[in-house]
Amino acid sequence: MASKALRKCVRWGRWVPAAILFQQLGCLPDDAVRQVFGENIVLTGAIIIQSLTSIFFNSLFGVA
Repeated sequence: MASKALRKCVRWGRWVPAAILFQQLGCLPDDAVRQVFGENIVLTGAIIIQSLTSIFFNSLFGVA
């Protein structure tokens, strides 16, 4: 399991510098990489909060 996650990290580690280079060269709009990473972090946090809230209230009120 750990080696699969490690391979994914290595694969993503190859693409991030290329995306940043393309942004610096002007191939991408200003702050495109930073904006996408920021949106993904916010979206992930929102999904976690919604999931925990749903689990809590469904177990509290017994909604099926």
